[in-house]
Amino acid sequence: MFVGHPLEEEGLLTFLLTAFPPDETHVWRERLLEQRPGDVCVAQRVENRWIAGVQAQDLGGRAALIWPPACVESDYDWRSLGERLFAELLQQNIHYTQALLPTDRPGPWRSLIALGMTQLTVMDYMVATAGTVPQGAPENLRDSAVEPLVLNGDAADDSFPRLCHIVGGTYRQTLDCPELNGIRAVEDVVRGYQTSAPLTAWIFPDGKPAGPVARETEHFAGDAAVLLLSDHPDHDQTELTYMGVLPEYRGRGWGRRLVSHAIANTVNMGRGKIVLAVDRRNGPAIEQYQAAGFQRWASRVCLTRHLDEVDG
Repeated sequence: MFVGHPLEEEGLLTFLLTAFPPDETHVWRERLLEQRPGDVCVAQRVENRWIAGVQAQDLGGRAALIWPPACVESDYDWRSLGERLFAELLQQNIHYTQALLPTDRPGPWRSLIALGMTQLTVMDYMVATAGTVPQGAPENLRDSAVEPLVLNGDAADDSFPRLCHIVGGTYRQTLDCPELNGIRAVEDVVRGYQTSAPLTAWIFPDGKPAGPVARETEHFAGDAAVLLLSDHPDHDQTELTYMGVLPEYRGRGWGRRLVSHAIANTVNMGRGKIVLAVDRRNGPAIEQYQAAGFQRWASRVCLTRHLDEVDG
């Protein structure tokens, strides 16, 4: 059994990429070249021929993304590779794994279930052209004067507890993957958001004009909602990474305000489009995004495993 990084073994990367649709292999090849400390691959070969393998990519925040497993046999027994993969990830201080696989290719996600992962839901990916604003949204909902908190440097340290506090509060009674509540520390989730791309956050207080994020970290009374926006200039887009409203403020138009703010800042950043992912079961959020001009362009099966459940 091989354990390491695919670039260390001849032909292994090419073999792993056979699990992807042909039009996606170049994207994943580029991603694999961005080696991270927690990356782990386990694979098996027989007589110099690779027969099975699976790659995990470090996402930051003690989490990893599991690639679609590659295999030459449809009835391959994944238990041994799965046990080794999860044990190695725990050694790398990875405690949560997820996979997002095309809905029209059931073979790979069935293999992940055999590896010990659980199918959670289907995520819908949506996109809107920059400049679109929710129908009927007044100009003042764009919040152009709000001071952002850029989360890609030490300057964010003083406000990090406040950000984690509001993000954690918005998880209450959420319709987006509620099964994951309490599985990961909020601090890990936010750090994971920071790893993938430059991230900007806005915390919206209630009952007063939105202004700069306070430097105080002891009292967070009055915060109502939060928005996280990632920048992907190489793809001419931003990503609405997360938006949340505390339960006591829901039903008051805050969601529309956050979406409008995200779109307006996408325009200000000179990006051509904005993308997001949403749990298909979250009907109210999907309706809100559609009203703002978003359209679904892809769907992915979401599978997860909390590695603290791994024996030993």
